[in-house]
Amino acid sequence: MNNIIKKVNKKKPFLFAAGGIFILANLFAVLFISQERFIYFWDFITYWSKYVYLNEHFIGDTVNALETVFWSVREDNYNYLAACPLIPFGLLFGTSRLAYILSVVNIYALPAVYTLFLVHKKMVGDGKNTPLVIFLVTAGVSLLSPDLWNPILFGFLDVGGVLLTNLIFLLYLKNPYSKQRTRDLLLIAVPVALLVLFRRWYAFWGISFYFVLFLEIFLTAVLTRPIDVKQLVTNLLKLVAEGLVSAVIFFAAAPTLAKRILGTDYTDLNSAYRRSENYFQSFEVILQSFGLLYFSLFVLGSIAALINKRTRKFAMFILVQSLVIFVLFARTQDFDSHHRYLLLPTVLLFASLFLVDLFGKIKNLKLSALVGTGLAALFVLNFLTAFGPSKIGGPRKTYPEVFTNIRHQPLVRNDFNEIEKMLTVLTQLLTDPDDKVYVLASSDTLNGNLLNSSWMNFPQHRNICKRVLKTSDIDIRHGFPRDLMKASYVLVGDPIQYHMNPKNQRVVGVPAGLFLEGKGIATSFEKLPYEFDLDSNVKIYLYKKIKPIPDADAAALSEMLKQYYPGRENVYKIKE
Repeated sequence: MNNIIKKVNKKKPFLFAAGGIFILANLFAVLFISQERFIYFWDFITYWSKYVYLNEHFIGDTVNALETVFWSVREDNYNYLAACPLIPFGLLFGTSRLAYILSVVNIYALPAVYTLFLVHKKMVGDGKNTPLVIFLVTAGVSLLSPDLWNPILFGFLDVGGVLLTNLIFLLYLKNPYSKQRTRDLLLIAVPVALLVLFRRWYAFWGISFYFVLFLEIFLTAVLTRPIDVKQLVTNLLKLVAEGLVSAVIFFAAAPTLAKRILGTDYTDLNSAYRRSENYFQSFEVILQSFGLLYFSLFVLGSIAALINKRTRKFAMFILVQSLVIFVLFARTQDFDSHHRYLLLPTVLLFASLFLVDLFGKIKNLKLSALVGTGLAALFVLNFLTAFGPSKIGGPRKTYPEVFTNIRHQPLVRNDFNEIEKMLTVLTQLLTDPDDKVYVLASSDTLNGNLLNSSWMNFPQHRNICKRVLKTSDIDIRHGFPRDLMKASYVLVGDPIQYHMNPKNQRVVGVPAGLFLEGKGIATSFEKLPYEFDLDSNVKIYLYKKIKPIPDADAAALSEMLKQYYPGRENVYKIKE
């Protein structure tokens, strides 16, 4: 008993520090999300809606909930698997937006930070710095990173992938590869497969991990004299077996998704979203997001880790892996905020490593406190630049290149009454069970997914929200707006509502223009005496179908779209 008390007393500072960090992280999330008044849509709601569904059905309808998870993993790009670990939190604290964000913070983000500390600790070994110092620096650098929080506050749960990658690294660092047993290799292969099932774009991490592992095995053998051919072959066979286990798990769990991934040209599919034209521009996007503060510490930490014999091998591994990830991913698409989780742990790890090493070399306590205070101030300023009140302009205006370019204020819209009025009118008008409404708008102000999801803000209108047709928003991705042809009612924005370059949204702009001008397919509809005034001075008009759309008018719309995409049948072909 006395030994237990001694151990607890010894760990008291660590426990107090962890408790304080836990409270501060949750407090920030609560204060931020509590200020929001928004109707979430698209990626902002994707996993929140899955979290809500699983918590609503897990207790009373467990079998159907599990079937939904199973089939979604097999077939869907956005499956329910990632939301499953959040179920206990939802059962305890509910399914509100705040509860969902807090579930991501506590189930994924904080454990990700803790496991990053364990990786840092394992990497440096039993050095002169105490675990408490390593923990405080790693946690501080991580939780003050805008790039860690930005996707979470938007409703993404992709930070859970960071937790998995950290666990994989901990298993990798357990023993040299030649001494890894079969059980150890399986323990690595399984989470690599889970990582890709969690979010498909983490496949870039898994592929790069095995590629760099191959390089490590091969180069270690070649650079060692004499070359142990038998050991090289053994290690390569282990690697092949490990990779095959990951592949078999993934293909067995998600055969339809795997087939789709292999048959899809994601470079073409994501071309509408792409802003970077080359690797330099892709790097610039990442650099501006991280800011020079974090990037400079990352560079200094990388140099220090490469110089240190103890940390050199692992440092080379993750630096080469990050380079491979960057080259492969940037070739395919831009790094959006959540995609930066592929690179963020490496940046945070080396930044933390440099700071721990720096404080270890400063012998003067006062100087150490002064340096620590100055660095803490910079991290806080960087954090406030991203998430602080909009009136904080100093660091943004004076030293913009030092700090992150992320600007994320709580999401607020001021037209809730108009959205509710719109839903009420639709409820009154859509009396026939076959009546459906199409939203011919694709902006943050109004889009089909926004109206379809608005029942989460207005639960009394849940039924009418489910009668919103699926919309075509992006030419290459969604193609011809076939469901528009089936609509009984159409909502049209004035001015025409886009969320990206209009040249990539002709399937919205062309038919919307016809409605506003009363031409083509719009002649089969009549404009009703309703007008909804939304944010950003957007007016929404409502049209009712009064006769079937003539084939000639549908063909004319098809021809108009064909002018822009003569080689893409899916954009202009009326029937699938």
